[in-house]
Amino acid sequence: MEVHRKSNFNSLELEVMLAGIYERRDKLFGHLSASLTHRQKEEYWNEIAQLVNSCSTMSGTVRTTEKLRTKWSNIKCAGLRELSERHARLQQTGELIAGSQQKKTLK
Repeated sequence: MEVHRKSNFNSLELEVMLAGIYERRDKLFGHLSASLTHRQKEEYWNEIAQLVNSCSTMSGTVRTTEKLRTKWSNIKCAGLRELSERHARLQQTGELIAGSQQKKTLK
């Protein structure tokens, strides 16, 4: 049994996915309540998956809601990692400390 790896997300798929998530961010990441149920959140993810799949240029590639959630999680983690590394570099060079002291003098 051969397992074929799915192709990477192309730039259009990423753009559509991120736009869909941004438009629905309050609903996707809001707290569950009587007005926002787990089923509704799944429907919002399904809407995004349909949008991404409708613009997909690769035949036979279907992005599931699970794959979209994984991609979103990976993008968030990469962004947080980049911020953390940048913060560490600024602390090492002293720019972070100098910048915070400069803000205090401006107040």
